[in-house]
Parts: sequence; C-alpha cells; structure tokens
Amino acid sequence: SGNYNCDYQQKIYAVWRNVRIDKLRGIILETSYPNNVSDSQLFGHLRPKDVMPLLQSLIDMSIQTTPKTTNLNNVKLIIQHIKPMANANPTNNNRLTMRQIIYKELMELNTVGIKVI
Repeated sequence: SGNYNCDYQQKIYAVWRNVRIDKLRGIILETSYPNNVSDSQLFGHLRPKDVMPLLQSLIDMSIQTTPKTTNLNNVKLIIQHIKPMANANPTNNNRLTMRQIIYKELMELNTVGIKVI
C-alpha cells in the first residue's frame, strides 16, 4: 500500500491459491494502522480496510471442498505489528488504544465471519 511498491496483494493471492480452506483455522496478518491513515503513509503496511477484502479473496481463491465454503466462521484472525502512533491521533476522542481502534474497524468491515482476536 502507499508509495512503497511491494505488490502485497499478488504475494498474498499466491498463498491463498494454495490454502485448503476447510483445513484453515488461523491467519496471522499485520494491521499496523487504522483506516484514517493515508496511502502515502503506509509503506507496505495494512489497515483494516485493506485486510478485509483480502479475506474475501481467500474465500474466492482457495482450494475448495464440497459443499463450498462461503465464510470464515471457523477461522481466527490474529492481528500483529500494530503501530503505537495511533494513540496520538487527534480524532481519538474516546481515548481508545490503537489495538481497540483497529479491532473496532476490523469488526465493522467483517463480512466474512472471521473471529478477530
């Protein structure tokens, strides 16, 4: 994401194509910043609004079984590499921690049913 040309989506898609979705129980992804951080400040890191479309692509691209898996209800998403800078965010009127902000944003966008921990 941002000005850092790392093409993370294609690298993640290469992994997704080899996942047996019926066997998947957990995913560890970095989500360093909240959604309000601009693309130019990401330098390859992800926000919740970047992560959730990737998880939908996992359902679409993974090795499927019958019946087809249509959600990630049996999968846990572990978020790592959260940057502490968001606690200094002036829009953070509720004084939420960065972890709480990112969790809230992930849950608001969670259309795949994954368990965010």
